Amino acid sequence: MSTKIRESYEVFPAITQPLWTWLTGKPLDDEKPLMVPSSWLYLAVSLTIFAVGVGFGIWCLADPSVSGFWAVLTIPAVVFGGRLLVLTIAHQCAHQMFCRSKVLNQVVHDILTTFVCSQDYDSYRYDHFYVHHGIKTFGTFEDPVLSFIRQLGFLENMSKLRLWGQLFWTLVSPKFHCLYLLNRLRSNFIGGRLLRRVFAAVWWGSVVALLVTFPAYIVPVLVAYILPIWLLFNISAFLELICEHVWMRPIGDAMGRQRISELSWGRFCGAAVPQPGDGVMAWAGWCLRTLFYHIPCRFLVLTGDAPQHDFHHFSPNTRDWTISAYARRDLIAVGKMEDREIWGIFHAIDIVFEQMSTVSDATLSTKYLRSAVHAKPE
Repeated sequence: MSTKIRESYEVFPAITQPLWTWLTGKPLDDEKPLMVPSSWLYLAVSLTIFAVGVGFGIWCLADPSVSGFWAVLTIPAVVFGGRLLVLTIAHQCAHQMFCRSKVLNQVVHDILTTFVCSQDYDSYRYDHFYVHHGIKTFGTFEDPVLSFIRQLGFLENMSKLRLWGQLFWTLVSPKFHCLYLLNRLRSNFIGGRLLRRVFAAVWWGSVVALLVTFPAYIVPVLVAYILPIWLLFNISAFLELICEHVWMRPIGDAMGRQRISELSWGRFCGAAVPQPGDGVMAWAGWCLRTLFYHIPCRFLVLTGDAPQHDFHHFSPNTRDWTISAYARRDLIAVGKMEDREIWGIFHAIDIVFEQMSTVSDATLSTKYLRSAVHAKPE
């Protein structure tokens, strides 16, 4: 069925297929990438989107002759660019897959995460690379992602309805945003290396100094820069995290690729395209879902290579991450990973909540979930 969803887009002209591949996150079986961008080109494009979004938004709001409508349009671009910088590029830096220099990976990561006030290289590499990807800790209660989810009140034995209610409340909860922001501020100004803390202090001190010197820019900077990265960024990140894996799913084989396979999946954006003769209502419904559900989810939540997160866990040390959709397809084609996929982010969240709601205390007492030991860095 999932294969047929992507194949249904072939009703559109061949020239549009790269667009549908970007939207869905899944290429056709015989499709080739238009180009293989280098990691530096990927960075340049992402940083340009972010910087232009921030700069243009500030200019629109600071110039009374320009309609504020244009500034509102820049906010999604800032969120999109910021998430690309962190979720994709800084992430690859932590795996030391952005470039071949360990020092340069660290520098790029720390610069980008300072701009977005996100987690520093040292703590992120430990949490993500050594623990989240750890053989003994991936997907367990020791996993920092699952630990954070549970800290926010998403617990075993809650009903699916309660979990959905908890999600909607969390996204607007001052406690959630304060906790998220506190963790981010701690990573920038308390944890990490001295040089990283100095850089963060210089950058954010400069922002504050600018606003004190030019108070007319307070509102433009708050709306065009601070709001997207300190509030909307949190919502985007959590919606992606909550369905990143099939959390709390007990696994018989606690080791190796079987665990990765059963806890991971591809999350794709899109729905089966109506075919000729299906009628106007079918096409109208598909267009509305695409415009107001799938495109926003792809643009603001499942940014970059997030749809292929299962591929990342099967092949975390690959430099094909700039074309991960095609690399995932090719790995499946040769039988090196299973094709587990879900279409629609809220469908994925619903499955995660279904799993959480059916987990029992007896299941959670298994060695796999409760007795994991941190994998220490060498």
